[in-house]
Amino acid sequence: MRSTCVWDLLLNRLAAFDCVWISAVYCTFSKNCQNLHTSNLEEELGITNLCNVSDITGACTQGCQVWNAMVQINCLLECNKTYTRACETVSCKFWCSSAEDAYGVEALNYLNKPRAPFASAIGNHSVTLGWKPANISGVKYIIHWKFSQLPGDWRYTVVVSETSYTIKDLQAFTEYVFRLVWIITSQLQLHSPSSPSYQTHAFGAPTTAPVIKDIQSSSPANFNSVWSPPFFPNELVVGYNLLLTSRNQELLRASRGHSFQFYSTFPNNTRFSIVAVNEFGAGLPAKANMATPESKVKEKATRLFLSRNRFKRYTEHFLKAAQCLKNGIKHHNITGISVNVYQQAVYFSEGNSIWVTGAANMSDASDLMLFYAGGNIMSVSVDRLYQRIYLVMNEKIHICHLENCTAAEDIAPLYVTSPRKVIADPCNGNCIFCLLEDGIYRANLPLFPGTASTASPVVKSSDLRDFMISFQSKRLTFFNKTEQAFVSGFLDGSEFHMLRSHVPLNDIESFVYEANMFTVTDRWAFFHEEVSPMGSSSFNEYVIDSNLAYPEYFGFGNLFFCGASTQPFPLPTTPWLFTALFGLDQAVISWRPPEHTTESSLSAWQNWTYDVEVSSQHPSEEEWVVAYEVSVRAVSPAREGPWLESFRGTTLEEAEEEPYMLAVGAEGLWKQQLDSYGPGELLYLHITNIADLDWYNDTLYWINSMREVHTRSLNKREGTTENTYVSHVRNARMLAFDWLGQCLYWAGKTNMIYRKSLLGGHMDVVAHVVFLVKDLVVDSVNGYLYWATLYSVESTRLNGEEYLILQEQLQFSGKQVVGLTLDLTCGFLYWLVQDSLCLNLYRASLCKEGCGNAFITEFAAWSTSEISQGVLEYYSGHLFWINSLQFITTQEVNQNLSIPFSQSAEFAAFILVHTSLKPLPGVFSFTPKVIPDSVPGSSSRIKGNSSSFHITWSPSTNVEWGTVFYCVGSKALHSLESEWCLHPHNLTVPSYVVWLEPFALFDFTNTPYTYWSKAPTTSVSLAPEGGTSILNPIPHL
Repeated sequence: MRSTCVWDLLLNRLAAFDCVWISAVYCTFSKNCQNLHTSNLEEELGITNLCNVSDITGACTQGCQVWNAMVQINCLLECNKTYTRACETVSCKFWCSSAEDAYGVEALNYLNKPRAPFASAIGNHSVTLGWKPANISGVKYIIHWKFSQLPGDWRYTVVVSETSYTIKDLQAFTEYVFRLVWIITSQLQLHSPSSPSYQTHAFGAPTTAPVIKDIQSSSPANFNSVWSPPFFPNELVVGYNLLLTSRNQELLRASRGHSFQFYSTFPNNTRFSIVAVNEFGAGLPAKANMATPESKVKEKATRLFLSRNRFKRYTEHFLKAAQCLKNGIKHHNITGISVNVYQQAVYFSEGNSIWVTGAANMSDASDLMLFYAGGNIMSVSVDRLYQRIYLVMNEKIHICHLENCTAAEDIAPLYVTSPRKVIADPCNGNCIFCLLEDGIYRANLPLFPGTASTASPVVKSSDLRDFMISFQSKRLTFFNKTEQAFVSGFLDGSEFHMLRSHVPLNDIESFVYEANMFTVTDRWAFFHEEVSPMGSSSFNEYVIDSNLAYPEYFGFGNLFFCGASTQPFPLPTTPWLFTALFGLDQAVISWRPPEHTTESSLSAWQNWTYDVEVSSQHPSEEEWVVAYEVSVRAVSPAREGPWLESFRGTTLEEAEEEPYMLAVGAEGLWKQQLDSYGPGELLYLHITNIADLDWYNDTLYWINSMREVHTRSLNKREGTTENTYVSHVRNARMLAFDWLGQCLYWAGKTNMIYRKSLLGGHMDVVAHVVFLVKDLVVDSVNGYLYWATLYSVESTRLNGEEYLILQEQLQFSGKQVVGLTLDLTCGFLYWLVQDSLCLNLYRASLCKEGCGNAFITEFAAWSTSEISQGVLEYYSGHLFWINSLQFITTQEVNQNLSIPFSQSAEFAAFILVHTSLKPLPGVFSFTPKVIPDSVPGSSSRIKGNSSSFHITWSPSTNVEWGTVFYCVGSKALHSLESEWCLHPHNLTVPSYVVWLEPFALFDFTNTPYTYWSKAPTTSVSLAPEGGTSILNPIPHL
C-alpha cells in the first residue's frame, strides 16, 4: 500500500506525527471504497445500474484521495472536472463528504480543547489577542467578540492561520469578551470558553447619547425624567446637563444621578434634552417632547386642619374664624390628624383613642364617633387608596382597615423603635415614612403576609420635629434646624436641595407645603408664607381661632392640608409589551400594566382600568385581509394616561376552515389555533423527539429520533399507535412532501437531497450540497425545490435540474441562514438571515419558468427575536418560527414586532396546516396527474435514410399538469455522449434524429418524465431501413 505516501503528498503541511494518524484515516477510506457493494451504494446514493461496480469504486477512491484538509473545496471541484456521468460524480462527491466527516471524527480523537484567548495589548479602540495553537497542523482560527455588559450576540472577525490577531474599531472604555474558534473542516469547529472581560482604554467624549427611559409630568408644576447612561461613554461620566425648554421658560440643570425633577414648570409643550459629560467633554444629546398637563377645573379652596391642645380646628380662609370641635368631648391633647378627602372624613387621635367625624362642619359634633380604642396613640395616617389607617401606638406602627377597625395589626419594620410620626404613601409604593429620634426612615411594606419589612434611612438628623410627603411630585420636605432652611429631596433621600433658606423662625413644630407656599407653627403662633411679585417671601402671623375677638395662643400642632391635590390618585404612564394577535375575525390584545414611575416601589397602587381603541385602516394590498390600528391607555380616577403608540396589524385571510398549528414538544404533539395564546390541545403523547415534520390532507409525515420517516393519519384518536414506516429512508434530517407527485424529499447527513415516491419506485439523488441542509421546502405547483444551508439559499427543479444559488453568505462572516418558507398564494419565497443583533428578512419571487432574474428584497433588521430551530412557516402575511426560549413566535412581514403566542412546551418542530398551504394548480379541484405513463414499445418507429433517421413514438398524453420530457438513450450511441440521456436534453416532442449505418441493429431506451417523477423506461431494438424489432418494455428503477 502506498497510502502513507499519497496522503503525505496531499497533506504535506502536516507534521510527521500528524501524517501517521492521517495516513491511517486514508487507509480506512481506501479500504472502505474497495469493499463497498453496489447494493449499499445504491441504497445510500440512489445510483442506478448506469455505472458498474468498478466505475463507482473508482469514483469513490478518487473522492477519498482528492479530499484535502487544507483546501477542502477542491475535492468537489475535482469531482466535477474528473467525471461527467452523474453516477460517478455523485459517488465522488459522496466520498468527499465522507472523507471530511471521517477526518473530523479522527481529528477529535487527537485534538485538545481550545483555551480562551488572552489579551496581550489593549488600546483605546483595539485589543490584541493571543492563544495557544491547536496540537495538529492545518487548523485555522477565527476570533469572536461581543460586549460584556451590552446586548448582542457573538460577532465574527476574519479567518487566520496565525496565533494572534488584533481587533480594531472597538469602542473606547468598553468591556468586551472574546472566544476562539478552531476551524477543523467546513463542518467541524471547536469553540473555546469565553475570555475574561477586557476593557479598552478611555478616550474622547461620549459617542452615544444617554437613553431616556421615562419622562413624566404628574402636575403642571413639575417634570420628572429618568435615564440610563450612554452605551459608549468613552470615559467615566461625571454628570449630565439637562435642558428643559418651552415657550415661556428655559431651565438648565445638572445632575450626577439618573433621575431629576424640574420644579415650577408651566403647563406647555416641553422639550427635554440631556447630555452626558466626561473629562473629555460633552457627548450627543438625547431628546424627547412632552406636554405638561393643564390644570383641571380650579379646586375649591384647600382646607387646613390643625389642633390646639385638646381642640381641633378647621379653616378655609386665614382671615375668617375657624370652626372648632368643642371642649368637653376630648380628654387628652390631640396627637395626630389625617383626612380621607374623598369620604370627607377626619380622623384624629388623642390618648388611647382615634375619633372620626365629618369634615364639612367641625362645629357640629353630632357625627363624631369613636373609631378605635387601644394603647397610647401618637400619630395617624389614612391610606384612602387601600382603605387602611396607620397609627403609632405604644411606640410601634400598626395598621387597621377603615371599614372595620377592631384589632390593629403590628407591622413595625425591623429596627424601627419609638416612632413619633407615620405617613402612608400608597401612590409611590405600599410604604410608610416614619419620623424617629435620629431621622426619617422609609419602609416598603411586605407583599406577602407573615414577612417582616425593613426600614432604610432617608434623612439622618436628630433635630426634626415634622416632615411631609408630596405624593404627586414624589418629594419629601423637612425643616433643617441647623441651617434654618426647608429642604426637599426625592423619596429615596437623593437630590436634596434647599427650598427656603434663612427662615425667620426659631423652631418648627408642624408645617404644610402647598402651592409652593409654607404654612407653619412653632406651637405658640401660626404663620403663613406670602410671596411678593418680585419673588421674595415672608412669613406673616395669622390668628386661628373660632373667636377672633378673644383668640387663644399656644399649643398649636398637627397641621394638615385637605384637598384633592394633597391626596391624589396616581397618574398612569403608558402600558408596555403591547401585542395584538390577529385571527380571521378577531384580535387577541395583551399588554403589561404601566411600569412603576420614578421613586415608586413594586407595591405601588396600580388598580388601573384601560381604554382600548380599534380603528380600521385603508385596505391592505391583499383584498382578502383588513388592516387595523389598535392602541391602549391606562386610566385612573384622576385622569387618563397617554395612548400607547398604536400597533398596526392585519387579519388573517378569510377561509372556510381555520388554520392551525401542529407542534412537537417534550410532552407530545400539540394543536393550537393561530389567533389564540396557548395552551393548545395535546393530540398524541407518543409523538416526541421529532427532527422535522410535514403534512398533506390528513396525513402527517415526520422524522423520528432514529432518523427514520413515519406517517400517521391525523384522524386517528389518541391511544392508537399505528404508524407507517417509510422504507429505504435513512439518516434523514429534514423532509418536505410533494403533494402533486406524492414524493417525499429529505436531506441526510451525506450533504445530499433525495426523493422517493410513496406510490412505489426507486430513490433518486436530487442534489448534492456543500453544507448541511438546515431547511427544505417544496413548491409542488411550479415544480421547484428550495433549501437553505448555513450560508446559502439554493433551488432546483424537483428532479434536480436548473440548479441555482439564490443567495450566498460568506462563511464565518457572522451571518447564517436560519430558515426559509413559501408563500404560494402571492408567489414569494422568504428566508431569514441571523446576525449578531437581529433577524434580516429576504423575499424573492418564486421560480416558475426559470429563476435566472430573481429579484431579492431585503427587510434589514426585520426582527430582534432569535430563532432556535431551522423551521420557518408562512401564512397570510405572517411568518412563524421557534424563538430562543422555544416559544412559537409570529410576526407580520410588514411589522417589526414579534409575538410569542404558544405555551412553553420546549418545542422542537412545528408546521402550519391549511389547504391554501398545499394548493392545487390552476383551476383544478382535484389532484391532477403529473407522472407520465411509459411509452408503448410497439409505438416506436424508425424511418428515413442514412443521412437522417427519425425515431418516433406515441406521446405520453395522460399528464394533466406540467410538461412531459423524454430521456432517450442508447448504449450504441453512448460513446458519443457523456450523459445517460442523449442530446438534446429536455426533449418534448416524440421524435429523435440519429445518424447510423443502414440495417445496423441498435438498442433504444425511452423514459418519459416530468419534474415530479418519471415513467418506467421502455427498451426496444431498432434496425434502420431493415425493419423494426420490438422488445418487451423493460421498466427499471
